[in-house]
Amino acid sequence: MLLLQGLPADTPRARRAAHTLWPLSSALLAAYAGGGAVTVAAVVAGATRHPAAALVAYALLAGMICLGSRPLLVPAIAIIIWLFDDGFIVGRHADLTWHGAADLRRLAILLAAAAGGSAVGALLRRRTPPGTSQPGAEDGTRPLSHRAA
Repeated sequence: MLLLQGLPADTPRARRAAHTLWPLSSALLAAYAGGGAVTVAAVVAGATRHPAAALVAYALLAGMICLGSRPLLVPAIAIIIWLFDDGFIVGRHADLTWHGAADLRRLAILLAAAAGGSAVGALLRRRTPPGTSQPGAEDGTRPLSHRAA
């Protein structure tokens, strides 16, 4: 299993990278930039006729961003991404409109995806504390046969 930058998962540097959280501004910037990129891809693919497909892409984006960000940012990231969905996919031409229960449902889906990504990220960060070496090796690695399940 490889983590960031092609590092093996059991090296100390990879463990520190897995425990690093994005700063607030970086997570929000990722939501804006990712929302714009997904919007362009969705419009080019014709998702304005199939808004559910675009919502799936936005939900995946929200989950991926929240993997490496603080749980406090879940609502902000979900709302930013919902604004892209409502303005460019549902409302088209950057028209933000409120559609009642349908918008609440879309916002709830994005909040759930973001919270799920945040929960998975928190679990991954809790698995191995940063800087701790695994028993049986001096460099922080150990053989695959001795890994805990």
